[in-house]
Amino acid sequence: MFNRVVTLKCLGDVEGPRFLDGRTREGSVGLAPGTDGVFTGTRWEMTDLDDDKFPSGRPPVPPRN
Repeated sequence: MFNRVVTLKCLGDVEGPRFLDGRTREGSVGLAPGTDGVFTGTRWEMTDLDDDKFPSGRPPVPPRN
Protein backbone atom coordinates (compact mmCIF):
# COMPACT_ATOMS: atom_id res chain seq x y z
CA MET A 1 0.00 0.00 0.00
CA PHE A 2 1.05 3.58 -0.54
CA ASN A 3 -0.11 7.00 0.54
CA ARG A 4 0.61 10.10 -1.48
CA VAL A 5 -0.56 13.72 -1.24
CA VAL A 6 -1.75 15.30 -4.51
CA THR A 7 -3.56 18.39 -5.74
CA LEU A 8 -6.39 18.15 -8.26
CA LYS A 9 -6.46 20.93 -10.85
CA CYS A 10 -9.24 21.63 -13.36
CA LEU A 11 -7.74 21.91 -16.85
CA GLY A 12 -10.82 23.53 -18.44
CA ASP A 13 -10.72 26.70 -20.52
CA VAL A 14 -13.05 28.84 -18.33
CA GLU A 15 -11.23 31.44 -16.22
CA GLY A 16 -11.55 31.19 -12.45
CA PRO A 17 -10.51 29.04 -9.49
CA ARG A 18 -9.10 25.67 -10.54
CA PHE A 19 -8.03 23.60 -7.51
CA LEU A 20 -10.42 21.17 -5.80
CA ASP A 21 -10.77 22.37 -2.20
CA GLY A 22 -12.34 20.12 0.45
CA ARG A 23 -14.02 22.07 3.26
CA THR A 24 -14.35 19.65 6.14
CA ARG A 25 -16.01 22.08 8.53
CA GLU A 26 -18.88 22.69 6.08
CA GLY A 27 -18.81 19.17 4.63
CA SER A 28 -18.48 20.55 1.11
CA VAL A 29 -16.06 21.02 -1.74
CA GLY A 30 -15.42 23.92 -4.08
CA LEU A 31 -12.73 25.39 -6.28
CA ALA A 32 -9.88 27.49 -4.88
CA PRO A 33 -7.64 29.92 -6.78
CA GLY A 34 -4.45 28.42 -5.33
CA THR A 35 -3.06 25.74 -3.04
CA ASP A 36 -1.27 27.83 -0.43
CA GLY A 37 -2.28 29.78 2.66
CA VAL A 38 -5.86 29.20 3.77
CA PHE A 39 -6.60 26.65 1.03
CA THR A 40 -5.48 23.64 3.09
CA GLY A 41 -8.28 21.53 1.59
CA THR A 42 -6.51 21.48 -1.77
CA ARG A 43 -4.17 18.72 -0.60
CA TRP A 44 -5.71 15.28 -1.05
CA GLU A 45 -4.32 11.96 0.17
CA MET A 46 -4.34 9.07 -2.31
CA THR A 47 -4.39 5.67 -0.65
CA ASP A 48 -3.90 2.37 -2.43
CA LEU A 49 -6.64 0.02 -1.17
CA ASP A 50 -6.32 -3.73 -0.95
CA ASP A 51 -8.45 -5.59 -3.54
CA ASP A 52 -10.58 -7.11 -0.77
CA LYS A 53 -12.01 -3.67 0.13
CA PHE A 54 -14.55 -4.02 -2.71
CA PRO A 55 -16.75 -7.12 -3.29
CA SER A 56 -15.76 -7.33 -6.96
CA GLY A 57 -12.11 -6.59 -6.25
CA ARG A 58 -12.53 -3.27 -8.07
CA PRO A 59 -14.04 0.05 -7.00
CA PRO A 60 -17.54 0.79 -8.32
CA VAL A 61 -17.74 2.84 -11.50
CA PRO A 62 -20.24 5.71 -11.33
CA PRO A 63 -22.85 5.82 -14.12
CA ARG A 64 -22.27 8.25 -16.97
CA ASN A 65 -24.92 10.91 -17.48
